[in-house]
Amino acid sequence: MLLSEAMRLGAMIRPQVKYLIFARASDGALGSCALGAAYEAAGMAIATERFIWDYSAVSPEWLRLLGHRVSPCPVCGSHAWRRLGFSVTHLNNDHGWSRERIADWVQAIEDEVESRNHPQEDARQTSAEELSELVSA
Repeated sequence: MLLSEAMRLGAMIRPQVKYLIFARASDGALGSCALGAAYEAAGMAIATERFIWDYSAVSPEWLRLLGHRVSPCPVCGSHAWRRLGFSVTHLNNDHGWSRERIADWVQAIEDEVESRNHPQEDARQTSAEELSELVSA
């Protein structure tokens, strides 16, 4: 499961909170931040107010993505949040983005990383598309 997909799915489970992975929302219900939503949806965390982080539960793909360099912040232009994980937290806590909006932003980065990791596949796909256009013309 992609990080962005897990964020969207987790956002449907409980309300959004800031500053903690899981915390009580203003209505008293247990809520999650953007990363907490993803962890819970992917089965990597159990929502409690005493969340204990376990890196061993996080997939290597997510760890690489969370450490991916991104800059600057899409809202304030700050270069202080250079890793995706920190940027997600910054957008959740400091700019009040919804978890779905953060997931859209993360998905764009996932797509960018994927295309960089598999440039030949993209080239072959483009070639196949071009060939298809030539044959049908």
